[in-house]
Amino acid sequence: AGTRSASGVATGIVASAEYYDRHRNRPDQFIRGVYRDAAGRVPNPAEVNQWVDRLVRGHRGNRLAFTPELLRALGVY
Repeated sequence: AGTRSASGVATGIVASAEYYDRHRNRPDQFIRGVYRDAAGRVPNPAEVNQWVDRLVRGHRGNRLAFTPELLRALGVY
């Protein structure tokens, strides 16, 4: 069995169906949750809108492809 990097583990957790379900299966709640959990702060409305647009349009809802970009932007890795 291989090992996963810390960034890979973080991505796996945040991109999981369980994490998304915990945030009401809504992109805006998902973004707010990632900000709270990963950055320790509440995003402003413009940040939420920007990231929701990137998730929904740019990544077509694919959280696994989107999450590393968001976590990098928040300085998680």
